[in-house]
Amino acid sequence: MLPINKIKEEISRAFVSLITARSGYVVEYLGHDFGIDGTIRELIKLPNGDVRPGYGPSIDFQLKSTENYIIENDNIVYDLEAKNYNDLVVNSANPRILILYLLPREQDRWVKILGKDANTFTLMMHSAWWHSLRNEEPTHNTSKVRIRIPLSQRFELNTIRNMFYNINQGNAL
Repeated sequence: MLPINKIKEEISRAFVSLITARSGYVVEYLGHDFGIDGTIRELIKLPNGDVRPGYGPSIDFQLKSTENYIIENDNIVYDLEAKNYNDLVVNSANPRILILYLLPREQDRWVKILGKDANTFTLMMHSAWWHSLRNEEPTHNTSKVRIRIPLSQRFELNTIRNMFYNINQGNAL
């Protein structure tokens, strides 16, 4: 059986893949741990009519899933590993964001399948939020850095479209 951390990782990947695909973008997950877990790519229509990723802007992300968080003053308060924090504050050509998938504390509520026929529903309980640490200072902490993610920064269908719109307009995330 998968260790619990791998289960959480796979559930959060499934969520990001679902939102990205439904939004009309491509997500690529990286196999190596170099501080970035994946990249969301915009599809570009080439002169010959083909549609391809990789020719337009992209967003690198680090993906975390947790049931250990606090909601305080319209923010999600999360203790991010210092190494991960520093990976996200580094200046890079592509925008980098943290995607934080929040899980219910009870494991039996992480995924629900309702119904027994063609009207079956699969529910992923809870959601994800995103946060850019661009322009933040690197930390000298060796353990964790407390970050605050506004509840308004939910990672949902319009989020990716809005991010790429801002990037294409020359705006930071």
